[in-house]
Amino acid sequence: GGKDASQYVTNDRFAVVNGQVTLTALTSEEFENKNFKATDIDINFPSGFNKDNSIVIAFGAKPSSGEGGYAYGNVGELTSSMEFYFGCYPNYVVLGKLNDSSKIRIRFFNFITSAVPLDYKLVLMKIS
Repeated sequence: GGKDASQYVTNDRFAVVNGQVTLTALTSEEFENKNFKATDIDINFPSGFNKDNSIVIAFGAKPSSGEGGYAYGNVGELTSSMEFYFGCYPNYVVLGKLNDSSKIRIRFFNFITSAVPLDYKLVLMKIS
């Protein structure tokens, strides 16, 4: 699950949200069947931001123990285990989750049999 996110509003129009999450591991059977596990976290919007006045500018993740920087973008199909090392875990962000529009839902997918601690960074821009 997720830990509390720290939020930084850099001015009235941009906010950076940093946090950590540990991705749920697959069982051996799930791995053999090429399944995946979703890990969801729900965080609060930074002050002054909401689902109607914000867009996602960037979202990146990296393994908490990794030496590299954040991997930005959404990965559709992984082709190498090195992509996991660099934080290329498929994910998506929903501004205003279903049944609770005051929250941001972040979903990560894990394809391996280890629980993976990740750091993430979300950049929002206010558009109205």
